[in-house]
Amino acid sequence: MINPLLLPELLAEVARYVDSLDWVSCSQVCWTWHTHFNPLVWKTCVINSATKTPPIHALTTYAHHIRKLDYLGLLFDYFPRYLNLEILDISTHSHTSADYQAWMGTMALIRETPSLSAVRLSGWQSIPAVGIWDAIRENRQVTRLALSHINISFTTVAPFLQACTTLEELELNGCIIWNPWRSHVGSLWIPKSLPRLQHIRWESLINIRGEDQVRLMALCPEIRSIYWRGGVSGQFPMNVFLEHLTAGAFPNLESLDVLGRGIHDSTIEAVVKRMKPMKTLNFVQTEFGRASLDALQLHYQTLQELNLTQCHQVKSADIMKLLRSCPLLTMFKAETLTSSNVDENERWACAERLRELVLYFELDGHDPRSESQRVFECLSNLTALRRLNISKYNTQMSRQQTSSSVPLQLRLDHGMGQLSTLKHLEAIYFNMTDQTMTMNEGMWMKRNWRCLSLVRGRFSLSPHVNMQLEQLFMGRSETFAGRCGS
Repeated sequence: MINPLLLPELLAEVARYVDSLDWVSCSQVCWTWHTHFNPLVWKTCVINSATKTPPIHALTTYAHHIRKLDYLGLLFDYFPRYLNLEILDISTHSHTSADYQAWMGTMALIRETPSLSAVRLSGWQSIPAVGIWDAIRENRQVTRLALSHINISFTTVAPFLQACTTLEELELNGCIIWNPWRSHVGSLWIPKSLPRLQHIRWESLINIRGEDQVRLMALCPEIRSIYWRGGVSGQFPMNVFLEHLTAGAFPNLESLDVLGRGIHDSTIEAVVKRMKPMKTLNFVQTEFGRASLDALQLHYQTLQELNLTQCHQVKSADIMKLLRSCPLLTMFKAETLTSSNVDENERWACAERLRELVLYFELDGHDPRSESQRVFECLSNLTALRRLNISKYNTQMSRQQTSSSVPLQLRLDHGMGQLSTLKHLEAIYFNMTDQTMTMNEGMWMKRNWRCLSLVRGRFSLSPHVNMQLEQLFMGRSETFAGRCGS
């Protein structure tokens, strides 16, 4: 008779509920469990070059199980063959020069691992050797590259750009990049096209102007998504982007996520009108307003994600119109929706698809309970919702409000019981909303939202009640009393 504890199907189910730290213990139960859990133990391996752990003999024995390799330091000359390695993550925590010998192990590993698809390099102003970029270009299976605080110097920018011609995804964060448009010689190094690049995520790049970053983007005929953040004071050069868009660049773009307080409504309108129907549009901290909202109608039937946080020209009535008009929305973020714009029996076009909602609900205050009932009735239709954020932020606090306006209260006597339909809710946020919950609301949330794993906000103005509810949600709650006030 077969022991049910040895069935592969049962072991796979056990692995789903056991913490990854306990996989080692599971692998020591018996030989069958060892055979099943040992590949999980070694699936992600962290190597520390300073302490030489794990030892070489263990790496050699189990190298075929490793799918992701995190290396702290630079690779030593000898390393086993990682036959199934897919992701290589190397972190150098100090300044490392472009010395060929120092990077030799890394270059060899990238070249000699045909299964490798993604490389991540991070280090404080480290300068990877030219051979690193050559190795990435030569291994045609490497399609994803992520660089964090890497220095791409005058001597390495040309091979770096050549390596980009084989990539599909490029993530750059805090990198220092020598600007090839700085001189005539440098401009000769720029490839005519980055033909495979489809997704870029660039944050806080140094030495290369925003305008020139857009020029690089325009070299990507297959680009589908752009995520751009310019640092503390940087803003996306939307006018330059519009020039390239008008000239025929970005024909396959589906997602644009940028921010910048100086981006004018008229410029955004022109961009939105010229783009093909988009799936994702995020214009955080911009002057997105009436003209852009009118142009956005061209994208109503395709939009899946829309982020208009800190766009203060977008009014409550505009938010309501968007929710009523975009049937495919799965994520929506905006500032404030007032209860006066929520009709009785309100049902949004995206009700069955919306998975994440970030929206502060403001009640007029004339009849808070009936107003809350209307809002909760509307929210109860969002049966696919995973994340709900009704927090109030500093930008909203500075906005002109009526003296009688109050935030939405998560209370059963205000109609919260209607939200029992949110069976998939995993996270709820209510920071700075002066909640007055009791233990009844806490018990109701635990009983009805079985998937809830994250609760953020102050439950009650009463310290005693707040502490009780924190204990009820121990491990799931995070109260921002210190940062957000009471």
